[in-house]
Amino acid sequence: GPADGFSRRVLGGWQVAMIGQMRSGSPLTAFVRTNRSRSQWAPSLGPGLGFDRPSLAPGRTPEDAVTGNPEQWFDPAAFVLQPAGTLGNLGRGALIGPDLKTIDLALVKRMAWSALGPSGRVELRIEGFNVLNRVNFGVPSLLAFAGLADNEPTLPTFGRIRSTVTSSRQVQVGARVVF
Repeated sequence: GPADGFSRRVLGGWQVAMIGQMRSGSPLTAFVRTNRSRSQWAPSLGPGLGFDRPSLAPGRTPEDAVTGNPEQWFDPAAFVLQPAGTLGNLGRGALIGPDLKTIDLALVKRMAWSALGPSGRVELRIEGFNVLNRVNFGVPSLLAFAGLADNEPTLPTFGRIRSTVTSSRQVQVGARVVF
């Protein structure tokens, strides 16, 4: 009947487009605020240069030092301050940060509209960004120790994540008129 024709016109003919983005976590390096090694390296953003790095506690690995908890991405017990005058044994980029997964989705329906002329049409668009509403965390704080005294604990902010790299789910609806 007429209801079936109307339903077919409204519900049929939609096009779907999807974009997915997935990546593993980035390599990260933990640092000591002071020049505890006495190497006289000035902190720099250049590759391989910068702040001193701490040591891993005996029996710990970079893999088990990552908790995955955004309040404390790193297990503080996995790190120790290296002795003064020495370099720490934690490798550059040895730790892994949060991964990223997001899906964007678009639904588009094109309908002819003869009142707009022979090529007239209307496009309805519904677009959703991060449709699964996954939280994609930013980089955790990488400053492990102040480096002022032997046997000091890690800084309380070490490993804390304060940001996300994608927004929460967003949906927008639009119409495009072609004539």
